[in-house]
Amino acid sequence: MSMHPAPTKIAWPLLILLLAGASIAYTWPMAPTPAAILNPAPVADASAMAALPPLADLRTTLQRPLFEPGRRMPATAAQPAQPAGPVVLGKYRLLGIVSAGGKRSAVLAPLEGGAARLQAAGSLLDDWTLAEVSESGLLLRRGAASESVRLRPNPPVAPQAPAK
Repeated sequence: MSMHPAPTKIAWPLLILLLAGASIAYTWPMAPTPAAILNPAPVADASAMAALPPLADLRTTLQRPLFEPGRRMPATAAQPAQPAGPVVLGKYRLLGIVSAGGKRSAVLAPLEGGAARLQAAGSLLDDWTLAEVSESGLLLRRGAASESVRLRPNPPVAPQAPAK
């Protein structure tokens, strides 16, 4: 009598495991190809988009907005909010500071409206030099004159309780 199990007793379970693994691998979802990522299928065809009514025909929808309580517009329309931030040189609003690659730039928007722009340290803003852009604000220089603009105002100092 042999001490080794019969080859057929081991072969059948092994064959079943291999077939199960192969079927799982065959049905496993494949990663999308780069072409499928760059050129996704259109969501809707052009004929479906052309069938939509003009926006002017949707007055009732505009008068009964979905997310307003009672589906009624408020009595007064809110005015568009001005972006928050300190005023720079009386012409621009400082919206933020961007730091990338060790260099900082200021995000400035004209007060009269228009697109915001990035202004790098060392560049000219009107006839002022943007001498420094830091996490806390800007330093502008023109000759001997300088102007400092803080991104956030100084936090209010909490009153101290009198000592007993």
